[in-house]
Amino acid sequence: MLKKVINHCDIPTIILFDQIIMNQDRSPNPGNLYYDKKAKKLIAIDHSHIFRNGLIWESGHIDDLSQSSPVVVNNLMGTLYRYCSPYINGNSPFGNILKTVENLSPDDINDVFSDIPDEWSITEKEIKAVKSFVEMQISNIHGIITKMRPSFENWKGDGTI
Repeated sequence: MLKKVINHCDIPTIILFDQIIMNQDRSPNPGNLYYDKKAKKLIAIDHSHIFRNGLIWESGHIDDLSQSSPVVVNNLMGTLYRYCSPYINGNSPFGNILKTVENLSPDDINDVFSDIPDEWSITEKEIKAVKSFVEMQISNIHGIITKMRPSFENWKGDGTI
């Protein structure tokens, strides 16, 4: 499937986004990507197992993660990421997503949390902790990329971006 997609440049974006939100289950689960046959594009789906605890946004746990930032998922070279590894290549595979991330404003991040359904029962304290964690990960984006570097052998250059 990966050989057929036309948006290989989105693969580093998907992987880096997973690191920002600590999406634990994409790497071991190839079913967490969708292949749009008509558009021939790879689309990331299923962002439920995030912040290491999955569906549980416990503020104390998330605060602990913030103290550890930059962090990457435990299973960085699970099945799906191994399949994607050849597409993390060249001198700056994360260059495009870095430009986007570095231009995010606090309002952009706040907007992500503006429409959380009430039935999710996410408290304001938990939302505040998650926002803080995401902001911390974004501020440490170069550290995340540095931690990822050893896992992708096709990545050339100095590895900074």
